[in-house]
Amino acid sequence: MSLLDPFSVDRELRAGAARWRRWRQQLRRGVTEPAPFGASTRFGKSLYDVVQDLPPDLPLRRPLARWVYRLAEQRIDAPWLAREAELVRLERHPVREPREGQFTLAEMTHAALAGPHSLHWQRARLHASLPLAAHRALLWERRQEIAARMGLPGPDAIELPAAGIYAAAESWLEVSAEGVAELVEPGWGALVESGLARGASEGWPARLASDTLLDLLEQRDWFRGVTLEPGPLPARYAPTSFVRAFARLGAAWQVGLAPAGQLFAIAEDPYGLRAWTRGALWALVACRTPFLRRRLGLSPHRAEAHERELALAVVQWVRLVATRVLARRAALAGGKVLSEAAQELQVRLLRESERPESLLGMTRLRVDDPQRLAAWFLAADEYERLVEEHDEDWFRSPRAVEQAREEAKLPPATEADEAALERGRAALLRWFTERVA
Repeated sequence: MSLLDPFSVDRELRAGAARWRRWRQQLRRGVTEPAPFGASTRFGKSLYDVVQDLPPDLPLRRPLARWVYRLAEQRIDAPWLAREAELVRLERHPVREPREGQFTLAEMTHAALAGPHSLHWQRARLHASLPLAAHRALLWERRQEIAARMGLPGPDAIELPAAGIYAAAESWLEVSAEGVAELVEPGWGALVESGLARGASEGWPARLASDTLLDLLEQRDWFRGVTLEPGPLPARYAPTSFVRAFARLGAAWQVGLAPAGQLFAIAEDPYGLRAWTRGALWALVACRTPFLRRRLGLSPHRAEAHERELALAVVQWVRLVATRVLARRAALAGGKVLSEAAQELQVRLLRESERPESLLGMTRLRVDDPQRLAAWFLAADEYERLVEEHDEDWFRSPRAVEQAREEAKLPPATEADEAALERGRAALLRWFTERVA
């Protein structure tokens, strides 16, 4: 039996997770320090094995193991993640159109989202992203190797929220394809544009910040006694910038309501299924007519028009996440499998054949993509439940707020119920088809 003190490890993980998050924020700013934990190798196979040797009936055993694995993978892959940040934020590429000069991939992305000449910037980014795609493919091969060294068949053994998540991704791409094809042109540029909902621009505040979002939610009891740390909010590129910001705020709200005395590894899961679900739920609130009419002051006609555009944007986001989930499976199987799958996946996503490398160049596969996908389905299911229990404007109901606050204090779920995923897929598709019909 292990002599490890699980409570001491929990304190180490809390401190380690805080350092890791600060390091990730630095990477997003282009500060590419390759060692989030300095010279320490504490988070690795030895600690993972000792945690796994804890009594199987100890409630802390699985949460500790998940956090040790998460931080170990990030520590080992840190130089690769730092290099990825350099390729995105620091290395420059020659561009001739729409403006001649040397630009980073991040600058091209910013220019594409900002509006003018969006498709030109998307094409420039597509051509410049091949080295990044190759690097990302190798990173995922490393992740498979790390899992094997930790004694696992692969990362999926510890990271997936549901055994059927790959089937759910396949199903979503299939059932949503026809409706999207009627509305969106083929190609990466059209995918990105449809995800911005630029036509749903009326009523949003001039400034995108935490205080303006709190004002839009109106019911201040949501935030009573909650310390929110959502991190940097999205830039105000388009209407969906507000939707994404609500998702960020919702996830932070879920984390902020964890009881202060609860053990870290139990209070917060490293892959964030419940936080992502709360974020997706708040994003769905911001896309629906009750919110658009009551909080943005839109007429019934304009609210319905906005909801159509926003529904399409959400469906496209979920299609992209589903594609990334399926690409993850291929990437873990190696470069040849990924190359074959990437071409097919782009045809399904874009209705256009692109080089296999384009997929990983244009979108980043995230370790928590399976949770992000599950979250949209779980949120759609939960949204319907809340409407049935309260009303269409449940987000303004004091009773719904108190119910949500109490639920948020429970240890977060790490696994998604398969039946709820199925109901949520159906609910999300039904919402989309009813709005765009």
